[in-house]
Amino acid sequence: MLHLSWTPVYCFAILTIIFVVSEYLSDKTKGYVSFLVFATVFFAIGYWTNILPKDLVQQTGITGILGILFVPLVVVNLGTIIDLNNLLKEWRTVIISLAGLIGVAIACFTIGTAVFGKVYAYSATPPIAGGIVAAIIVSDAANAFHRPEIAAFAMILIGVHNMIGIPLATVCLKSDLKKKFLKGDFSSPAVTAASSEEKKSFHIPDVKVFKDVPKHLDTPTMNLAKLGIVAAIALFVANLTIIPGSKPINYILAPTIAYLIFGLIFTKVNFLSKQSLGKAGSLGIMMLGLMTYAPTSFAQLSPAKFVDMIVPIIGLPVISLIGIAIFSILAGKFLKYSPAVSLAIGATGLLGYPNTQLVAEGAVSSMDATADEKERALAYVLPKMIVGGFVSVTIASVILASIVAPIIFR
Repeated sequence: MLHLSWTPVYCFAILTIIFVVSEYLSDKTKGYVSFLVFATVFFAIGYWTNILPKDLVQQTGITGILGILFVPLVVVNLGTIIDLNNLLKEWRTVIISLAGLIGVAIACFTIGTAVFGKVYAYSATPPIAGGIVAAIIVSDAANAFHRPEIAAFAMILIGVHNMIGIPLATVCLKSDLKKKFLKGDFSSPAVTAASSEEKKSFHIPDVKVFKDVPKHLDTPTMNLAKLGIVAAIALFVANLTIIPGSKPINYILAPTIAYLIFGLIFTKVNFLSKQSLGKAGSLGIMMLGLMTYAPTSFAQLSPAKFVDMIVPIIGLPVISLIGIAIFSILAGKFLKYSPAVSLAIGATGLLGYPNTQLVAEGAVSSMDATADEKERALAYVLPKMIVGGFVSVTIASVILASIVAPIIFR
């Protein structure tokens, strides 16, 4: 180890520098390789060569409030982002996205379990289906059972599935757009006009039970306080549903699901603001805290255990992709979506935001079409990718992780 006194300031500086360099390298690959892949490599090398102390993250003081505070507030904040009316408008996209997630679950629970065993297969399902919050829920469960290698496994998958999902979705969208363009679908604005069915779709109004907070009182502290109140109410309700005698503690309504639901409800009644953490200026530090799960998990992972995980790290996403393809294309066929765009929507959980938007914009920009045609093409494809990713990453994978995590090690 370097002859250096590892103070919290030094540890925080090194931690953030590694993340910044990783983000830079990911940007150079145009997002095809997730920054978490680069960060994982840097931390693994640092730990295995003893250049970095194993308690690097712990010394920053961040880990003490990660699961206790950061995760609840971040998940409540996710609830403030949900736009039910957009989901209703793009209901076909929602169904196809959920079908893709079901495909992941069935593929992992059956073929994945048979090939790689229950622990690997079940631990892989939420991260492959969604994003970092789902992976953190699995990581917490793994650490509770003293399985740090599984915690690291879940975090690695978050980086790996981008490398599969981005090229797949790009190819699918380009194929779908090309066919529609040749048919003349983008030659007039008709393709982007709302259908009569969409115009008649059910609309859920906001109910202003609470008055708007005066601007001079709508401070970061106020927004954090309201998030804390909602998180506390959600946790209280979840604790009322603890299954008696369950060890470890299990719930009928898991706290993570409660945080999401109550975040949505309290936004609808005007208690919480949209993107409350952003308004509080706290989203950046909390997301940084969530990202530290990757180095924390790798601190206790030996090179030998990592080598043992390589095959399931590659194999389970491939198996999941088969499940996504089957279920999303079948759902799309029923809903009159092309196989290509259905597969792209089903795979949005492998991308996450902003990759869903970047892939859609990239596919449209590659078209040999006029500016107006490209604008109509983007209006057609972008809502599908955004909503599909939102449903899988923000909502469904978090719920799936809350259901699956308690049974991984049973």
